[in-house]
Amino acid sequence: MRTSKIFAAAIVLAALTACDKKEAATAPAQPSAAASDKESQASPLVSRDQPVNAAPLGIEIGYANLAGVKAKLGAVTKLEEQGINQYSGGPMLVSNGEGVGVDGLSQLTLIFDKNDVLAAVLMKVPKAAKDMMGKLSGKYQVVDNKIDNFMGYGYAKLKKGDSLVEIDAPHLSFQMEVRYMTKQLMSDFQQQSAEEEARKRQEQTNKL
Repeated sequence: MRTSKIFAAAIVLAALTACDKKEAATAPAQPSAAASDKESQASPLVSRDQPVNAAPLGIEIGYANLAGVKAKLGAVTKLEEQGINQYSGGPMLVSNGEGVGVDGLSQLTLIFDKNDVLAAVLMKVPKAAKDMMGKLSGKYQVVDNKIDNFMGYGYAKLKKGDSLVEIDAPHLSFQMEVRYMTKQLMSDFQQQSAEEEARKRQEQTNKL
């Protein structure tokens, strides 16, 4: 659970860092001709007829691509580019959630890998962990469930195929986050975090 909370905080930090860098630029960066050609030539992928992985909002984790997500979700909600995610190496899109049909959704973050394949979907919604668990446990296999059904907070992890689903409902909060991600993204995050921690420890040792 601690790793998952660190993952969530790091992903948010990565998004904020990318946003700050974007705003600090003197002029909005224009996509290169190669990047534009790559996106225009890509066949939009959204989800298989029988999704192998979790498919929130009808977009399958580890399968949908940038062109497909923009075509499907961009038609119903405003998507804004949010730079490159430091863990996946791919672009991020954000939305305020209006138009996608999820009650109470206030923030939607879409993270792609370096090949423009959807690696994660993060949703911020009103806290209702017990109800959310009831809905998701019917679709995905439960791995861990530490949700307090009486108090309505806690953490749960589920899985389907090569994807993970997390419900993270902090005790002192009116909102919770539902995260869908590839196992590869979680693995990359854990590896980079371990390397960063080792580097910091070595720097401290060198100073002593």
